[in-house]
Amino acid sequence: MRCFVCWILTLSLVFAQPLPVWAAPCRSVNSELVCIQNMQRSAQKYWEYRVQFKIGSLLVPVEIYDCRNHRQHTIKGKWHGFSQPEIAAFACSLFHG
Repeated sequence: MRCFVCWILTLSLVFAQPLPVWAAPCRSVNSELVCIQNMQRSAQKYWEYRVQFKIGSLLVPVEIYDCRNHRQHTIKGKWHGFSQPEIAAFACSLFHG
């Protein structure tokens, strides 16, 4: 009986799979914690990323960041320069080293 329990414990340890863990990449920018909640790269334009940030406890709407031309596309549909260059550099640095 004792050997049977040892075998069951051994098999459970051998076949146990750790649960996948995904930690949101976070960085301190201007003394605020900035975390990327969702990030997708454009299939057609590899330098564009759709990013949703969480700044402190505020969830920012999804914006498109053009890392090649240093512009961002807001929800209102207009392109303009990076409104917060430190945060945009954080998003672009994840894929451009």
